[in-house]
Amino acid sequence: MVPMNKRAIILLTRLPAAGDVKTRLMPRLSGTACADLMWALLADLSPNLRGAEGDLFVFYTPSGPQSTVLCLRELLEPAACLRQQGENLGQRMHMAFTHVFRQGYSACLLLGSDTTLVSREDVVGAWQVLGRHDVVFGPSEDGGYWLVGLKEPFPSLFLRQNYSHNRVLEQAQAVCISYGLSTGLAATKRDIDTWDDIHYFRKSLDREKAPHLYRFLQGL
Repeated sequence: MVPMNKRAIILLTRLPAAGDVKTRLMPRLSGTACADLMWALLADLSPNLRGAEGDLFVFYTPSGPQSTVLCLRELLEPAACLRQQGENLGQRMHMAFTHVFRQGYSACLLLGSDTTLVSREDVVGAWQVLGRHDVVFGPSEDGGYWLVGLKEPFPSLFLRQNYSHNRVLEQAQAVCISYGLSTGLAATKRDIDTWDDIHYFRKSLDREKAPHLYRFLQGL
């Protein structure tokens, strides 16, 4: 198993600013409502990441009002909060992993903030899979992945990759195989990006598992 005192969890997120997050839900939701949705997702995720066996690093984009950054820091305290670096998603993931590995960590999990119902047990399960494999992925229902875990930097997994199709996970696994690396899978999750996702979770969401998102959806 990976030593517990050398683990880090990386969260990539956009600052919840009106008109700059969850834009695929506009105009059915206002820019302010989309920002509120982002805050709800982060509020439900925060306690589960803080208790999931790893130091938390939050990489956010874009630059924004200091008040918004402070709210993010307070919500995810005691996480280290840093600006994302890189021109596209692949570069931003690679740069986040590189930064954290340079701090001396021997294993890192990276996830985004769009995924619902990520529990502490899901993250602990991902650590267990990474203990048995070189790379762990958390599959998304849309063919991508909501989580990836590594034991060392792996630039080829992220650079020059395309993330705008439904075979992202399949493509990533093929890259790992081409380098002789074993992969394992964590729990499958569903993002909340479209109105169909809103409709699905509004009908099926368990209030106890995601109280902030539940209140947001029921208030629509």
